[in-house]
Amino acid sequence: MGTDGLSARQQVRALLQAGVDRFGVEVGFLAQIDLAESTHRTVAAVGAHPKLQRGAEADLPDTYCRELITQSEALSIENAEEQGWTTDPAYQTYDLSCYLGTKIIVEGRVYGTVCFGSREPRSAPLGPGDEAALELLAQSIGRVLEQDRREQKTDAIRDKYELLLEAAPDPVILADIDTGRLIEVNQKAAELIGASEDQIAGRHQADLHPDGEAGRYRRLFQACCRPGAEETVRHFEDGSSIYVQTDDGENVPVEISAATVEVGGRPIAVGIFRDITEQEKRRRTIESSLRAIEEAADGIAVLEDGRYVYVDETHAGMYGFESAEVLLGASWRRLYADDEVARLEEEVFPTLEEEGHWQGEVTGSRPDGTTFPAALSLTVVSEGRLVCTVRDMTDRRQKERALRHRSSAMEAASDGIAILDEAGTYRYVNQAHASIYGYDAPGALVGRSWTACYEEAEQQRLEAEAMAALEETGDWRGEAGGCGRTGRRFRRN
Repeated sequence: MGTDGLSARQQVRALLQAGVDRFGVEVGFLAQIDLAESTHRTVAAVGAHPKLQRGAEADLPDTYCRELITQSEALSIENAEEQGWTTDPAYQTYDLSCYLGTKIIVEGRVYGTVCFGSREPRSAPLGPGDEAALELLAQSIGRVLEQDRREQKTDAIRDKYELLLEAAPDPVILADIDTGRLIEVNQKAAELIGASEDQIAGRHQADLHPDGEAGRYRRLFQACCRPGAEETVRHFEDGSSIYVQTDDGENVPVEISAATVEVGGRPIAVGIFRDITEQEKRRRTIESSLRAIEEAADGIAVLEDGRYVYVDETHAGMYGFESAEVLLGASWRRLYADDEVARLEEEVFPTLEEEGHWQGEVTGSRPDGTTFPAALSLTVVSEGRLVCTVRDMTDRRQKERALRHRSSAMEAASDGIAILDEAGTYRYVNQAHASIYGYDAPGALVGRSWTACYEEAEQQRLEAEAMAALEETGDWRGEAGGCGRTGRRFRRN
């Protein structure tokens, strides 16, 4: 509705009637002109002229209004017959001996014309007062049309966002940009926050977020409400998550898609909130996995068509390179000697092609000429792409050699040596130990309790003295009375 409770159409008709009365003519009309199509359409009219009624259309060259488009002043024809207009298409079409008209400007552009006329000549020329009245009528009609356009846009926007609020699958919140106050929310937003729509409306936008962080979220709101801004955010610049705090005090991570609109001259922020709790869980899991990969002893690399497209620092360092970037784009063959490359191509790649994965040991080569044993795992993840995991086996090999040396020394020792688990069961027995207790081979004792080598009284003494000392100090030395397989008794240090 326009001013005074009248519609735009009613206001225009009232202004046209005022002009008809002011100028003493029989018809007043508002025409919309399309210059591209060169058309003239009557959108409002008062008076009884048969060809100048609402909805009537004509070619622009057949109207007096064509003259107004190319000039800034109003057009005044008091007597078409005396002024030489009788052969003009406009006179022949409309039979108007009197015509007064001027342009209508709406939102800075020519909308059309407002005109008044009669089939009878006008008795007096247009005076200064008439010119001012005509200009005032044109400006008034222009303002009515501008207001009507604004209201139509406002209604369209309101309809659009009411539909959005009702149908949106996500929480939607509308806020006044100037005050930060919430204007309206949909049911999904009410469910997210844990309050009714009426309870939420009127709150400040900062009230939607965690306590004690109002300033931070106010700055975020202002950044999202810049003129013309349309953006989606789920993290602050430091990478921390954005949260909505429910009325129960729960912080829910959200992604916000924000836009600005103008409704009735009032700037409005529209925010669509998406609960991304599950996405954040997955993100943290992925980040944790990536950190584990980066920190793992295993080197990780991805190859595409035989060349590195991803290499972690562990992988690069294992092969003697200071930076992973050195290997990007390089062939895997750079990391192995020619004979090892030939072996891998002959033995490994056929298995990869057939089964999609391979595990085994390789010998890696470094730029300084040194080599190292490695456990290599290859997995095909897509055509032409491989994930490679490698572990340096140097320490393990050294430990295995040391263990073999110790085992050989223990086997060759003249003293009896045995290893028991926490339950007192033999896990290792050398030949000397087995022989002392009358057994032909160590295997006769492995898996049995140490008590098999002692009588009951000696078992009790050893448990009271030796085992107690072992538990307290970690060692014990003394004599024990053994009992051989045949029952023969003996004492040993």
